[in-house]
Amino acid sequence: MAYDTLMIAINWFGPYSTISEARSIALSEEVEEALYLCIGQREGDLSSYVGITSNAPQRLSNNHHKLSLFDPDDMVIWIGIIVSQAAAGRRSSHGSALHTVAVKTAEKLIAYFLQLPSNDRLRSSPPDRSAIVFNRWYEPSGDFERKRHRGHQDWPDLIEYDQKSEWASVVWFGGKRKRGSVSDISWLFDEEI
Repeated sequence: MAYDTLMIAINWFGPYSTISEARSIALSEEVEEALYLCIGQREGDLSSYVGITSNAPQRLSNNHHKLSLFDPDDMVIWIGIIVSQAAAGRRSSHGSALHTVAVKTAEKLIAYFLQLPSNDRLRSSPPDRSAIVFNRWYEPSGDFERKRHRGHQDWPDLIEYDQKSEWASVVWFGGKRKRGSVSDISWLFDEEI
């Protein structure tokens, strides 16, 4: 039933051209629990990685196990803050108690339905609950004004997953939508709209 679908809105701030710049902003804005996204060159290929943290200034480090693999001269970093309400109830008694259900679910949906190359573990199996992720983008200057366009042309505005029917949609506002079954996600890579 639709009442168990978690709606997650994420405000993405950036892009920052270095890990140090992203860490500095996270520190000055007192960012705690967040997602972070890196897009850039890794071993000569365009790659991307999404992660979560309960302490953004500490996690955004040049010693990060994945971020350090990206070419520092050809990467951008975004910091994502969950702005929707948290899932009702207590934190789960199993799994990581460090992160809320919303941030863990958002990370999983993004990594799985975008098949992010640097998120091997998260793209290996579908999410364990129904959810919708809505992405909004903000400039890193002034009062963080809303961007007119998404942060990256290939990044969707909306990802929707219904666990019961095992169907998902990936949507780019302006007319592009991909929809298909999670048992065969080849539709994600089909260039036809």
